[in-house]
Amino acid sequence: MPEPLPSWQHDDVRSLRGFARVRLIVADLDGTLVRPASDELSHMIQALNRKLASPSQHVLFTIATGRALAGVTPLLNQLQLKSNIPVATYNGSLVLYPQRQCLLHESTVPRESFRQLLTIAAKVKVPTLAYICDFSPQPERYFKCPGETVFGWHIKCGQERELNGLTINCMPSPDLPVALEPIAVLLDVHELTSSGVDHVRADLEELQGLTVTQSSRTYLEIRPIGANKATAISIIAASLQIDRADVLTIGDNDNDAEMLQWAGIGVAVAGASKAALRSSRYFCRHGVELGVVEVLRTVRQAKRFHGFLRGDDEVPVGG
Repeated sequence: MPEPLPSWQHDDVRSLRGFARVRLIVADLDGTLVRPASDELSHMIQALNRKLASPSQHVLFTIATGRALAGVTPLLNQLQLKSNIPVATYNGSLVLYPQRQCLLHESTVPRESFRQLLTIAAKVKVPTLAYICDFSPQPERYFKCPGETVFGWHIKCGQERELNGLTINCMPSPDLPVALEPIAVLLDVHELTSSGVDHVRADLEELQGLTVTQSSRTYLEIRPIGANKATAISIIAASLQIDRADVLTIGDNDNDAEMLQWAGIGVAVAGASKAALRSSRYFCRHGVELGVVEVLRTVRQAKRFHGFLRGDDEVPVGG
């Protein structure tokens, strides 16, 4: 099990040694950085991010989320990420530089596996959304998302847009209208019983070329095999020439487990799932939003003690 996040106020500052070398912080979004369905970052997070990005500390910050790019656009604008910092969306299936809409990595679900998935979903008539991304080269724009299209099956009347605000193209037949493979698929299972969800998930997990995860009671999230937040962050870190040991990740749910385990320092916020906790080295005293503030402050304070943490035996205790 993880340890409590060290405190610069009460613990020996040598406990901050790992945090002093952090160069990249990657945060999950819903349930970690912001409250679910929120498009507002706290002023404390924004202020701490600006301080960490200063030339004296030079810590980069980005996000890894299950949302589409359209769904994170307001938050990216608030964070004011530099154009050379990639973000991971669709649970790691899509990694890109959002300002330039320049792809760094993309994974898709095989077309035949997707056909079989639609057959499974049709048996229980659960609403199913398939996301197609086509970010072809185009003039530089500022966080616009013309390359994302959503197709839907078994969609209820009145549901014209999905949770990211994208328009749903309702389909009458279980197939895709174009020769493209989806980058991600969502099955809305909130009306099924727990045993019903387990049955559908078991059937999906037998399909080739995809993996199944769940970050809430509402959705089963389908990813291409090998696509997860850890893979995405390893690609981001390599593009920024940052070692794995210098990466800190923050998360709260099962779909964060891989990235929490992969990073040099993985931190679960309070109230995190069992899988997230098992995969983390530390846990926060606080939950969504305040937990991230706690982590950012820890890194900032560790940077202040950088000289001591390089090996001086006369290290002061406390802050």
